[in-house]
Amino acid sequence: MDKMSKEQGGFTLVETLTLVALLGVISVSLYAVMNNISLQNDRMRVSGDLLRDAEFSREFIATAAQRAGFRSQGSAAMTRAQAVNLVSASHIQFCADNLNGTRQLTEFKLSAIENGRYRLQRRIHQNNCAVETGVVWENLTKPVFTSINFSMPNTTPPNLMLKAKFTLTRGRAGSEAEQNLTQSYLLPTYALIGLD
Repeated sequence: MDKMSKEQGGFTLVETLTLVALLGVISVSLYAVMNNISLQNDRMRVSGDLLRDAEFSREFIATAAQRAGFRSQGSAAMTRAQAVNLVSASHIQFCADNLNGTRQLTEFKLSAIENGRYRLQRRIHQNNCAVETGVVWENLTKPVFTSINFSMPNTTPPNLMLKAKFTLTRGRAGSEAEQNLTQSYLLPTYALIGLD
């Protein structure tokens, strides 16, 4: 057996083990950074989803609020209380005339609780702003709401803005953590001008 000459190169066992240890430290550090970036990305995605759900809900309610109190030419009188009826802090009704002269009642409320969360629901009645039996509630959102609060200041002169405060919650995938979003909106009810 020939002995290695001193001129032959190679790595010693100590050098190889040092390299493996350094690669391990670098790998663990990179994993921690990538995991943190992934968690931040997930938080941003959930925040975006909640904001989209809030804006989607606001758009439905704002459209009905803007029409509340609208009367076709020659239609019967309507009071402000008939046009916007706060049934409860989380249930509201809007009454307005359609272009064909019939009155429509549009309601919004939160559904029955599902895993601590609610769905925003809408129901439309075509019977002279009266609640009809048999009209079913339509789910507008996934169960993301934890609360919704409507209020209309009773001021003189009358305030034409409806206040709506939404609180939404959604869990993050692969985590027990939940993300919350609270949005407050002022929704115009300009068709109420001139109503008593």
